[in-house]
Amino acid sequence: MSHQNYLGVTVMRKLRSDARQELHKLTQPTNDVERLTGTDSLLIVSKMRQDLQKVLSHGALASQTLVVIVDTFEEVLVRSDLQAETLSQEPFGLVLSFIDSLSRLVSPNSEPVFGAVRAVVTGRAQPFPGEKSTTARWFGAMSDILN
Repeated sequence: MSHQNYLGVTVMRKLRSDARQELHKLTQPTNDVERLTGTDSLLIVSKMRQDLQKVLSHGALASQTLVVIVDTFEEVLVRSDLQAETLSQEPFGLVLSFIDSLSRLVSPNSEPVFGAVRAVVTGRAQPFPGEKSTTARWFGAMSDILN
């Protein structure tokens, strides 16, 4: 692993750890992430994105591809009304918008922080079963992998 990639991995681990600690602090009173307010959730995501932009603004990963893996996406699906007219405002749309926003992060001199951003979304349920055209509007590809 190159020094540049090592620094990137180290930074990403720290950001993830910090976000988890913040989430832990916010959920301590109820001991339940389900009771976290929408505002608190947005604050965590916003802070993580700002911190990511700040620490990566030196351009070390500007030619690299960031791969975001969203595991257990079915948890997002069960919390989303997939028939909503404003699907982009449901947890489903918000998660995908966050991933998309990472591709628009720029350094102080307006250079992209990442060369590209790709996401792998995994889960036990399809977001739009039998509706390939709807799925294609949100995802570039889909593959079923069975046990």
